[in-house]
Amino acid sequence: MDFNLIWEKWIPVRRRDGTGEQIAPWEITTDWETNPIVALDAPRPDFNGALIQFLIGLVQTTAAPKDDLEWEDRFYEPMSPELLRGFFATVAHAFELGGNGPRFMQDLGPFLGEQRPIANLLIDAPGENALRNNSDHFVKRGGIEVLCPSCSAIAIFALQTNAPAGGAGVRTSLRGGGPLTTLILPEQGRSETLWSMIWFNVLEEGVFIRTCGNPGKTADSDKFPWLKATRTSEKDGGLQTTPEDVHPAQMFWGMPRRIRLNLDTAGEMACDICGVRSPHTVHSCTAKNLGTDYSGPWLHPLSPYTRKDGFPLAVHAQPGGVSYRHWLGLVQPDDKRGREPARVVHHFFSAERHKLSKQFRLWAFGYDMDNMKPRCWYESVMPLLSLPQAIRESFEQKVAGMVRSFGGGS
Repeated sequence: MDFNLIWEKWIPVRRRDGTGEQIAPWEITTDWETNPIVALDAPRPDFNGALIQFLIGLVQTTAAPKDDLEWEDRFYEPMSPELLRGFFATVAHAFELGGNGPRFMQDLGPFLGEQRPIANLLIDAPGENALRNNSDHFVKRGGIEVLCPSCSAIAIFALQTNAPAGGAGVRTSLRGGGPLTTLILPEQGRSETLWSMIWFNVLEEGVFIRTCGNPGKTADSDKFPWLKATRTSEKDGGLQTTPEDVHPAQMFWGMPRRIRLNLDTAGEMACDICGVRSPHTVHSCTAKNLGTDYSGPWLHPLSPYTRKDGFPLAVHAQPGGVSYRHWLGLVQPDDKRGREPARVVHHFFSAERHKLSKQFRLWAFGYDMDNMKPRCWYESVMPLLSLPQAIRESFEQKVAGMVRSFGGGS
């Protein structure tokens, strides 16, 4: 199956007039002046969460602004589709979903492993133990048996990005199992476009490479780990992957799971998630344990962090969802508990991007995981207030007091 994720039209979106379509990544700014794309439109909320991170990562990796002046210029006048196409073309070789060479988010070469239903790519699918013990009472087996290339690509990226614990030798994502993601959103209205959602969460090149990772690791395989043999993590002779071992861009493209989509039996059918009939469908995958073991002080720019003994740990969703009681640590630092907002949120204020408008929002989303079991998918939007620097410190102190008085920040 030839399906390149840079050139194919596979990302479901919605335009301002309400029409839906599928686009290639470089088409995110098409019809900017007349009918721009305003939202992702995947059939599952976790797919939308994965897709926005895919697009932010793609722009951050290939087209990051050189400085804050360039960032501001592109905020008012987005990159043209032709310019984006040129940037994305430089990494197109890393985004083949099928074929005999490197495959997107998949082990470099075929391997002997356990063949599993394609539904296993979905975090909320019943696990192997549930199937063996016949305990899949609430999330039933058999509902997802066929995926189209689009849903296969989103599912494998969502799994690698959120990878939860799954037993001995099953590695979690670079941020741990089911990380909470927080993104800056523009104010609702004319300025709310897919491009602005992406661009507000892209850091200047110098800021990004200093966030975490080793800028000296410049090979493509240091950014996209599937371009070389997997850094396996056996007990004897295996490797841990720390920020010093890879380029900062791998924070967006981490690959903890060893997976290969089985494409040789693909045939024309309707996708069980989106319903679209495709000449190329995927029915199963092969999986193997002991993939990349991400360890060390990772600081992903899209996640808030807490610290334990000075060591950063990504925040995860908890029962009850995300609400104003979580304001401390998501929107502003919580020094008493050692919690800090995501790098993009911190930079939003420190670079004074909040001055570009009066009202912004924070979009927080992620899986609430009980070890390997997903309890719920949560997402929430809360306001980000644009305030003069002269009163911000006083404002944050008073807000912190009010949040704590109502039991927040815990």
